[in-house]
Amino acid sequence: MKIAVIRYNAGNIQSVLNALERLGVAAILTDDPAEIRAAERVIFPGVGEASTAMRYLRERGLDEVIRSLTQPVLGICLGMQLLGEHSEENDTECLGIVPARVRKLPNGDGLKVPHVGWNTVQAIDNQLFENITPNPYFYFVHSFAMELNEATIAQTDYGIQFTSAVQWRNFYGVQFHPEKSAGAGEQLLRNFIWNSIEIGNSFPKVANFRKAVANFDTVPAMDLINNHCVRLRQGDFAQRTDYAADPVAVAKQFEATGFQRLHMVDLDGARAGKPQHLHILQRVAAETSLIIDFSGGIKTDADIEAVFVAGAAMAAIGSVAVKDKPLFFKWLQKYGPEKTLLGVDVRDEKLAISGWLEQTEIGLFEFLEEMAGAGVRQVFCTDIGRDGLLTGPSTELYQRVLAQFPGLRLIASGGVSKPEDLAELAAIGCTGAIVGKAIYEDFENLKNWL
Repeated sequence: MKIAVIRYNAGNIQSVLNALERLGVAAILTDDPAEIRAAERVIFPGVGEASTAMRYLRERGLDEVIRSLTQPVLGICLGMQLLGEHSEENDTECLGIVPARVRKLPNGDGLKVPHVGWNTVQAIDNQLFENITPNPYFYFVHSFAMELNEATIAQTDYGIQFTSAVQWRNFYGVQFHPEKSAGAGEQLLRNFIWNSIEIGNSFPKVANFRKAVANFDTVPAMDLINNHCVRLRQGDFAQRTDYAADPVAVAKQFEATGFQRLHMVDLDGARAGKPQHLHILQRVAAETSLIIDFSGGIKTDADIEAVFVAGAAMAAIGSVAVKDKPLFFKWLQKYGPEKTLLGVDVRDEKLAISGWLEQTEIGLFEFLEEMAGAGVRQVFCTDIGRDGLLTGPSTELYQRVLAQFPGLRLIASGGVSKPEDLAELAAIGCTGAIVGKAIYEDFENLKNWL
């Protein structure tokens, strides 16, 4: 395997050579166009300033050499940034390979620039991250970063979401330093060197994170009180907003826009301990093709059977799973994990039940451990503290859930405020997100949420 590391007067190249040597790879450091073109892999690393680096490349004709390469190329840190179109660092025109711009990281919220140290990387399914645990930590040192774009295959949060890895045709880039990132970094280099022979030019460009994650669903919420679509602020019945008096018409509009699922919550049923809106469920199921999960007041065998008879595809069960586990496990066995959606609502990572009216001291993770062991495969988790506030989802919490229960199909709920939040949740591995207030507040622009 012939590896060429591009010499272009940038710093930190020796550490890359050392990392390759530890992997048993003999690499050459070169600025010779013929050697670079003849290599099976090309690594374009570096630490430095964008305009100085680009000037060096242009003076030696290396800019055209890099653009012409057809073998797998990996840009690291500055090398990744130079793959973009333009950098705000001294207003620099870059190589223009990746259709994105590089911007200065913002100061604020106690975050210092440069961004120095370990941070998590949220990656989509890409062979560059094969055999690396979800949401790994990598080591960063940078003041500028590439914006999210259609070539993004991983992102990182540092006050803003920025691109931490890209793939565009045969060009790859990582903002972090794999050579300084312990086991995860070593595995990433192994993947690039030995796996990418199969993927070189074959990867389609990634349009965005949501399209890159299969089966991610945006699930509109329909919370019902007295036959009206409503939203509660943080689960407080006293802080209620009425949005629509005709739930069936709302459901039809969801379907016409292109949504495929609906999360229907019978809030009156949750308070009464018995479903109160089965007639709404029956009409929506009969007059649309939406896949409906229904919750609220399901306490008995007769209740859950009535929910399925009325047309629900799934019964969303919360309180019974906490208060009467034998009954819940019986339903799980009878109807199967595909028709049983476990609902976990949490305040400060402790479960709340009965329509959020009753707070428990049961920890989220210990509860999920038991449920997963019993055969639960799909869960929606609501952070009550964010619900109805449009402050953004509890991404960090969901990351930890997915890290501990990687086989779980997790639907996020609570706090979603904009379509970009959905991309973030898809990127960390959620299979969907329930969206309530944000959709109703922006109802005339429903298509933006698909």
